[in-house]
Amino acid sequence: MVRGSYTLDPGPATMLTALLVAASLQGGGFDIPGGYHWDGMGRTAFFLDDLTGDGVAEIGTSAFCADSNGVNSGAVYVCDGRTGARLRRHVGPGCKVRLGEAGATVGDLDLDGYLDYAAGARFAAFAGPASGSVWVWSGFSGATLLRIDGRAAGEQFGHALCGPGDIDGDGVPDLLVGLPAARSGQGEARIHSGADGRLLRAHTGIYTAGALGAAVAPCGDVDADGRPDYAVGLPGAMHDLGLVRIYSGAGGTLAEWTGDVGGGRFGAVLAAAGDCDGDGFSELLVGQPGAGAIQLWSPRLDQMLRRHALPPSLAGRGLGTAAAGAGDVDGDGFADYLLGLPGEWRGFHFLAPGGPVLVVSGATGLLLGRIQPTGPDDAFGHALAGGVDLNGDGRPDFLIGAPAWGDLLVNAPGALCVRYSR
Repeated sequence: MVRGSYTLDPGPATMLTALLVAASLQGGGFDIPGGYHWDGMGRTAFFLDDLTGDGVAEIGTSAFCADSNGVNSGAVYVCDGRTGARLRRHVGPGCKVRLGEAGATVGDLDLDGYLDYAAGARFAAFAGPASGSVWVWSGFSGATLLRIDGRAAGEQFGHALCGPGDIDGDGVPDLLVGLPAARSGQGEARIHSGADGRLLRAHTGIYTAGALGAAVAPCGDVDADGRPDYAVGLPGAMHDLGLVRIYSGAGGTLAEWTGDVGGGRFGAVLAAAGDCDGDGFSELLVGQPGAGAIQLWSPRLDQMLRRHALPPSLAGRGLGTAAAGAGDVDGDGFADYLLGLPGEWRGFHFLAPGGPVLVVSGATGLLLGRIQPTGPDDAFGHALAGGVDLNGDGRPDFLIGAPAWGDLLVNAPGALCVRYSR
């Protein structure tokens, strides 16, 4: 079943207007719904390698409120990229741990030739209430490779995570985990060894309620020293002005970017966009959800390339809360990107309706297309992924999380929505 549509439609580069016009279906796709009301299926979205031998990549997602092993224990799923059939499930260790609030591929940690993946359960309690934990699983077999636990009650280890690459130079990709609740809200980000889980490095916040680690993202080797670099968001810094730090994989800070709107919470969302300007380095998308905006930055140039914002009449649509690289959608040789408009919601209670997912040219900032939402209250676009061809047409396709998909009053299990670019 498919709800929603996609169409190509050029638009302005900075102020994104007239976005909510319905469009005809162009690409098709399918939805992967959760099993029960309020499962929150589609909280995360990521691609894995082909496990079934059909030549199509598989799909990772999560249902962070699923009652798989107790109330709100959460679950992570691996699904067939061609059909959506569930191939594998991992369940949270107990009630209310909410496994799958964060999830991503993290590189090939066991060196078997397949991407592995990780998920966080920030309310797991192995080191005290809400100390948090992260699991890493083999992409090939689903076996648990690592479980890394938080160190203190309330620090919510696993709120955010990514695979930054091989930081310590041992040939195994490592893991970057954000803990914005640590240190009474000042926050912390930790790098753990992908080989054995030991702590390699920690960055600690200094701002009151700065929430360092609310978002993390890989940056590639910005300083060309042979070690991958990475970004960490501090959206609460300076009374919610927000900032982002780019750290060197070898140690030290390469850059610090500060938000430009009071209360904008610059750095609440970070996503690698791919190489949008042809310099051989990935750009970084930085969300400002408090300002209804998102910026594209070049870590190599240490400067903002462009800013997207909605007009005041569309405030609350959720621009700045979700973004991802899309691959080269228009075939111009430059990476494009996805921006989500999932609406404003708190605990499945919607304060403002959502809108389409926007497909934006990395080269020009023009709007290439809109993927219409499955429904205004589905949180469509809360999670995004792109850059992988699922239907064999040579064009990258998209994963779109809609964790409130369905009828909010009767059955809203959430869904991961697969959409083809054509």
